[in-house]
Amino acid sequence: MYKTTLKAKFWIDSPKGVILGRGRLELLKQIHQTGSISKAAKAMEISYRKAWRLAQSMNEASDEEIVIMNAGGSKGGGTKVSEKGLQLMNMYESFDQELSEYLKTKSDEYSQLW
Repeated sequence: MYKTTLKAKFWIDSPKGVILGRGRLELLKQIHQTGSISKAAKAMEISYRKAWRLAQSMNEASDEEIVIMNAGGSKGGGTKVSEKGLQLMNMYESFDQELSEYLKTKSDEYSQLW
């Protein structure tokens, strides 16, 4: 008999599009850690263009700015996660943990079925 588990993916959606999912969460974490979309993209092994588009789409889908992007220049640019973004990150991670625990419990409960 095989050991099976229940798994799920979720994301925060708005009428304007996806605000946050696992990949976007990782991007926000990297931006928060490095202060740069470029460095975040490099750490995630994705293109700068893709990272920038994801950050921009999060802002467009939300009612408040999630990623604050400052263009480069003589004083340098930089990017940071807004307070709203940090709150969403914490909420997402908390819910993800709760969901994982629930699915593990249900997997154990229903394991005799498969």
